[in-house]
Parts: sequence; structure tokens; C-alpha cells
Amino acid sequence: MDGLNCDPMSFDKECELTNAHFHKNKKREDIKSHHYIISYDPADVTENGLTGERAQAISLELAKQMFSGYQALVVTHTDLSLETDAL
Repeated sequence: MDGLNCDPMSFDKECELTNAHFHKNKKREDIKSHHYIISYDPADVTENGLTGERAQAISLELAKQMFSGYQALVVTHTDLSLETDAL
């Protein structure tokens, strides 16, 4: 697990502080987060030597490009064919 512009262990509190600073997400119906899933082809493990560590690194680089300036968590689940969640 890696944090982009945040510490993964205090992600929730950091998001609350950021929201308070920018006066965002005050109402129950306001969008609090977005959830993205990156699913790698299971064949990449054998055909391209993809490991959990490499999938995490690739996903973190993608998150840096897509969510520059935002707080995000990148978490790789190696038990599910290397699916990666980016929040």
C-alpha cells in the first residue's frame, strides 16, 4: 500500500483535514471518494514476469499521472490475480 500526497496510515484523517480546509464534502450526499480498479491480465504473471511489487509500482506511477495534487491510496491485492485498487 502506498499513499499519494498522504500517509496511508492516516489517510482518513488527512482527507478530513483537507475537506475542512477547502470547505468540501460537508453534506451527506456529497461525493467523498472515487474508487478505481486496475485489473492486470493473469497471463502477465507468466508471460511478462509481473509480480505484486511491479504491479504496485506501475499502478502508483499511473496514480501520480492521473491524480497529481490529490490524495490517493494505491493498494495491490496479489491474492486476486494482481488486481489493484486506486482510490
